Amino acid sequence: MAEGLSFPVTTLWLDPGESVGWAAWVTWTQPGTRRVRAQPGRFLSGQGPRHVVLDDFQRFVTRFTSVTVGWEDYVQLPGQVGDSSALRVIGVLEWLTHVHHLDTLPPQVSSSRGLGALHLKTLGWQAPGLRDANAAAAHLLTHLFTARRLPSELLAQITDTLDEEPDGER
Repeated sequence: MAEGLSFPVTTLWLDPGESVGWAAWVTWTQPGTRRVRAQPGRFLSGQGPRHVVLDDFQRFVTRFTSVTVGWEDYVQLPGQVGDSSALRVIGVLEWLTHVHHLDTLPPQVSSSRGLGALHLKTLGWQAPGLRDANAAAAHLLTHLFTARRLPSELLAQITDTLDEEPDGER
């Protein structure tokens, strides 16, 4: 790697379905090393039809090699009739992460995004009217928090907000 050159390290979370929500946390490495810079990263999110988001995902992972991917687990109980779009999206994600040798996070059930959902607005990560993008962002924020990868500046924003609210209520 050339001295002074840094490259992005991305954690990407997807919420599968007919409309796919996505959220990304991008940090950069220290020039000349593989260590992540101390500066806070950048948050991005969006949503769109599954074929568009999956095409964008494939183009993204062919350009950037340091990507870790997670997605919401879709549980369909025996005898339950439902839309299979989420299962198809998950299948494509599993294949693309395999083909591009990407690290994956364990799939999380929808209830696991609760912690992140509480704090999206506090951090300015809530996208009004984009339900699937917000679901992906909540999963991503929960992951960053539980994996202890949430920068101290963002953690301070969350705790400051909790301190301002009576009895910690939201």
